[in-house]
Amino acid sequence: MKKFFFRLWLLALAVFTVDWLIVGLKLLNGDYDISLGVYLALVCVIVMTLYPLYRAFFCKCPYCGKPLTSSGRYCPHCGRELSK
Repeated sequence: MKKFFFRLWLLALAVFTVDWLIVGLKLLNGDYDISLGVYLALVCVIVMTLYPLYRAFFCKCPYCGKPLTSSGRYCPHCGRELSK
């Protein structure tokens, strides 16, 4: 499940970047109809904002309950081995 959300975050970041490149090019060409690009960017920003919240609230050590900041093999707080 963690990998799915991370890949979704990466996809949203890529789509956001490409979308704003297209919006920028449209603005440079004098086309000011960018509403679709703005809505797409808003959805991407929401997805990119929800991923860190997911990590903060759902990725916790099963032994000490503190949030895991990395995807390592051991908990950085209590030192116990984490199961995958």
